[in-house]
Amino acid sequence: MNSGQSTHCEKVILEASGLSYRYPGTNRDVLSGVSFQLLRQERVALMGVSGVGKSTFLQLLGLLDVPVAGDVGLRDGNQMIWTGRLKDGPRTALRGEFIGFVYQFHHLLGEFTVLENVMLPQLIAGRSAAGSKGKARELLHLVGIGDQEKSFPSQLSGGQKQRVAIARALSNDPDVLLADEPTGNLDEVTAQEIFDLFLMLGQQRGLSVVMATHNAVLSTQFDRVLHLHGGGLHSHPLGASSVH
Repeated sequence: MNSGQSTHCEKVILEASGLSYRYPGTNRDVLSGVSFQLLRQERVALMGVSGVGKSTFLQLLGLLDVPVAGDVGLRDGNQMIWTGRLKDGPRTALRGEFIGFVYQFHHLLGEFTVLENVMLPQLIAGRSAAGSKGKARELLHLVGIGDQEKSFPSQLSGGQKQRVAIARALSNDPDVLLADEPTGNLDEVTAQEIFDLFLMLGQQRGLSVVMATHNAVLSTQFDRVLHLHGGGLHSHPLGASSVH
């Protein structure tokens, strides 16, 4: 391996190799031999028609589901950890350490305050209540909603709820942020605000981001645009060539 190849490999933070997936109980192959590399601090838009498998692909990348073939690797320092043969416990631990999720629906717990919702992932990871509270407040201010920490989700607007969901996704300092149509339920102005927040967080916190979106206008602001169809990933004509 030459020095250029070595440098490129070190920049790969997440990798999918030959992923295939079939919905249980069906003969429908949603993904067929998909390979993908995500670089450090790279922002990738994932596009495709509804039902093509964008959510499934993100769930596989995030170790929430297991492919029928292929593997997913996460970089830890100088080594790539391949997860295909790991049991549920180690997979869950890796997911909690390396990956944050934001969905189209915020999935906040209505019985908890905004602050408590952001604290929860830290508490589950074994952090102290005091430390979790301080980190949660820091993140809420970062996403522009620090004045709502005592509010309940039912008291927030759609955009505010997504900001809380983003803060929650960042609570364990992930390397990768996976977002599944996070602006899909928002009006145009609020969608742009949430998207701008993703860009800011990527730059400030060194995050790599993969976002599934139907918004062609927003997608042009990513580093790379990929289209999912026919069971495979296809680069946008202007995109990079690191998808193979």
